[in-house]
Amino acid sequence: MIRNLVIKGLGFAGIPAMLHKTLKRRGISILAYHGVLDKPLPFDDWCFISQETFDEQIRYLSEHFNIVHLSEAVQMLDNGDVDKPTAVITFDDGYQNNYDFAFPILKKYNAPATIYLVSDQMNGEDTIWFCRLNQALSETSETALSWNGMQFNLSNPAGKAAASARIQGSLKGMINSRLNTEVKQLISTLGGDPEKPIENHSPYRLLSQAEIDEMRDSGLIEFGAHTCSHAILSRLSAEEQAREINESKRVIEEMVGRRCDHFAYPNGSTQDHDPVTAQLISSAGFASCVNMRPGANLPDTERMHLYRYGIGSDTTFSRFKLMVHHIR
Repeated sequence: MIRNLVIKGLGFAGIPAMLHKTLKRRGISILAYHGVLDKPLPFDDWCFISQETFDEQIRYLSEHFNIVHLSEAVQMLDNGDVDKPTAVITFDDGYQNNYDFAFPILKKYNAPATIYLVSDQMNGEDTIWFCRLNQALSETSETALSWNGMQFNLSNPAGKAAASARIQGSLKGMINSRLNTEVKQLISTLGGDPEKPIENHSPYRLLSQAEIDEMRDSGLIEFGAHTCSHAILSRLSAEEQAREINESKRVIEEMVGRRCDHFAYPNGSTQDHDPVTAQLISSAGFASCVNMRPGANLPDTERMHLYRYGIGSDTTFSRFKLMVHHIR
C-alpha cells in the first residue's frame, strides 16, 4: 500500500521527466509490449493492454522522448549520441492486434516501433502455445481442473487467470517436446480442439503477410526475430538453438524483404538463455538482442543483452512514467 502511494506520488505531474533531466540519466528506454485490444479478454492476461492505455502511454512518450527505431538506438549507443531522453517501442510475438489497434496509434503520434515475429507461425491460422491454452480456458465449460498435482477453480475469471499463470509457469520449465504434448492434452481435457484454426481478428491471431507489408511500407515499423516456435532457448541443445535462431532470421528476411538485424529472447529472463545462446545470436549476424530485464541501456550495455521495461495490464500510468525515466 505504502509503495503504491509513493509510486503514485512520484508519478504525479512532471516529476519523473524533471528528475530524468536533472540527473542527466541518458540511458535509452526500451519498452516491451505484446498485445493491444479494443475490448477486455474473458480473463486478465498481463500481456494484453487496452488501446486507451496504449494511446495514453504513446502520447506521453511523444511529448517527453525522442522515439526511435531500435536500429537507430543501437547506432546511437555505438556512437555515444544519446543527448536527450530516448525511447524504443517493441512488441513481442507479432499479434494481428498490433496491426488492428496499435498501428493506428503509432501512426497518430508518428512513433516508430519494432515487432519481433515468431517465424513458423506467421501468416497462418496457428498461434503460440500459451495463446491456445488461454483460448481453451476462456471457452471451457469445465469448472475445475486437476493437472500435474495441482487443482484449479475455473468457475470464474479470476480462477482462470490464476490457473493460466500457474500452468504457464510450470510448462515453461519443460523441454519443448514435452511442453507441446502437455498443452495439447490440456486443451483436450478442457473440451477444446488443439488443432482448431485461430479465427481472423481473434486476440491470439498472428499477423498476415499483407499486414506485415503495409506496416513495413509505412516506414514506422521494422521487424525482428523471436525464434521459429517461441521455444525457450535454454531448454534446447546448441544445435536446436542454432536452428531456431538462424532459420527465424532467414524466414523473416524473406517475409519482410529486408535485413533482420534484431532478436528477442522468448520469455526473456536470465534462466531462459545461456552463454551459448548469445554467441549463436551474434554469430548469426544480429546487431542486438533484447531480454525482459528492466534497466537503462548505456553505451557499455552488451548489445546481446539489451534491457527492456515490460509493460502489462498491471502497469499504472504513474508506474509507467517512473519506469521510462529509469526511476524504479
